[in-house]
Amino acid sequence: MNRSVVLDYDGTVTEFDLLDRIAREFGDPEVYDEVERGLDEGRLPLREVITREFAPVTAPLDEVVSWVLEHSPVRPGFADFVGAARGAGWDVRIVSSGFHELIEPVLARAGVEVDLHANRVDPRPDGWRVEWRYPDECDACGESCKRALLPPGEVVYVGDGYSDRCAALAADRVFDDETSFEFANPAAVVGPGAAIASDRPLELLPRLAAVVGLDGALGGFTAFAEWRRPGAPVPKDRDFALSLGPVVVTPDALAAELTSVVHVDGDERLQGRLDGFAWSAARDLAARGTVLRPGDLLAGPAAGRVDAIPPETLVELDVTGIGTLSGRTRQTTARGT
Repeated sequence: MNRSVVLDYDGTVTEFDLLDRIAREFGDPEVYDEVERGLDEGRLPLREVITREFAPVTAPLDEVVSWVLEHSPVRPGFADFVGAARGAGWDVRIVSSGFHELIEPVLARAGVEVDLHANRVDPRPDGWRVEWRYPDECDACGESCKRALLPPGEVVYVGDGYSDRCAALAADRVFDDETSFEFANPAAVVGPGAAIASDRPLELLPRLAAVVGLDGALGGFTAFAEWRRPGAPVPKDRDFALSLGPVVVTPDALAAELTSVVHVDGDERLQGRLDGFAWSAARDLAARGTVLRPGDLLAGPAAGRVDAIPPETLVELDVTGIGTLSGRTRQTTARGT
């Protein structure tokens, strides 16, 4: 049987997600922010987002490639990883929503040759034109995505972004970014119906949280609404309110397909997926160098982001098989950040 390791590129092979930074650095930040909101809220597909983000880029390709080579370090050990995987009988390939023209120079500098599937770009002086190289309308997600490019046989998928979600669901094992899960701050945890006080409009990231049980095992799962205050310094932008509830379901009762829907004053603002995360691997990594105790929480990847939530607003997060977690934002006077 064929065995393949399939890697995302931006933020996986490289230390940073350069595609976003290029769109901001050489394009129009306002266009970037607008279409990224559309992606987070489920209004725009990824293909349209990337196409619109790079349409304002007018810099010569050589200039952008030079910038990429300066700002895009490959993760330490990547070449050794590729060599070890091949030595163990695994094929290694990169599947990226980025561009051949910006990826190949970085791989060449690193001295790594791997199969690469990516989009291409026509760098016109009046604006770059994206040449999309993925099949249309995936049967699973309805978008043009990476899933159709997965090879037959056993697949290990390594990725950390929006474009990786659907492909990851078809893999035999998924490795997400280490920063895609985190311990929650127990002092900030609130329950269903809590008032979320802030001196400014808020953002909400819908997540799934795992509750640690006996002997470090994952004992249950619940909905987790992570509130953020834009403009406040990290970690003060996120440690003031973490909503959990309304119930905890056991692992055997957790739905195989988890959909999350966020309503703001009754209007649907976001729909996303919360399944496909490698919880056992996340638990093992979280347990390194410490002891997981009953009641500890692990938060999984966000299903998107809802921004500009004003004070005195009812926000509801619905998660398949778990129920509705609600909270109401409340205006308060700023007391510093």
